[in-house]
Amino acid sequence: MFDVIIIGAGVAGISCAVQLKRLGLKPLIIEKSGFVGGLIRNAGFIENYPGLKAPVNGLEFAARLEKMIENFALDLVFTEVISFTETSQEVTILTSEGPFVAPWAVFAAGTSPKPPPVEFSGVSCIFEPVKLKGSSGDRLAILGSGEAGCDYAISLSEKGFDVTMLVRRDILTARGVLKDRVYASEKIKVIHNFSILKGYEEGVLKYISGETPGLSLLLEFQHIILALGRTGEGEKYGLKSIKGVETNFKRIYIAGDAARGSLGQLAMAAGDGIRCAQIIAEML
Repeated sequence: MFDVIIIGAGVAGISCAVQLKRLGLKPLIIEKSGFVGGLIRNAGFIENYPGLKAPVNGLEFAARLEKMIENFALDLVFTEVISFTETSQEVTILTSEGPFVAPWAVFAAGTSPKPPPVEFSGVSCIFEPVKLKGSSGDRLAILGSGEAGCDYAISLSEKGFDVTMLVRRDILTARGVLKDRVYASEKIKVIHNFSILKGYEEGVLKYISGETPGLSLLLEFQHIILALGRTGEGEKYGLKSIKGVETNFKRIYIAGDAARGSLGQLAMAAGDGIRCAQIIAEML
């Protein structure tokens, strides 16, 4: 019997599980992807997480999370959550492997990408750079100029991809150091005030037609990455963040990006996970 079921093996979920284990409780982590780390696996570099001696990339950080699971002997099941219900005494998580039951649960399954624009109907796009199958020199378009889009542009350009950012506004959405690094890079092309007319593909090539003020463009790429925002994964289960880590379910808390419905910072996710663990430990 587990004390707490945690949905999601990203930073928030693992932080929660580690803290629960340290407090003498028995958590179970459920993860659908088959990998540990969640979206952090896509990060080009991580430099603002407390305690890091030097920047690391997302896959390196995910490897550290895997080591924490091993060090704390955490229970982890790779399966997909279908639904969950609660009574006054317990939560039942129905998965592809069957039901799991515990007095409490924490939803830390992150976010899902917003669907592609209608102009890209039928065009194969990528939402996570870690899933990119390409090689140095490939032409790559990034739609979206927030922190994720800028991070992807920087890291992929350093790997040798020919990166073009297509931006609707006259300035990148990201603020601070990421924006400055994109503009300072000679390896990243940024096209501002770009209005998409249509996307289509022929064989292995993808085309984007659009306009900037006074100019029509037809651009050719091997890959298109969409970083146009995300929505909380809990929405598909009817789970809503009410206040902080509390939800519309009495026995299910929420942590990390899932609570915000967008990409957040690692430290925020870790704090959410630990906060959930502390609240639950005080009630058990």
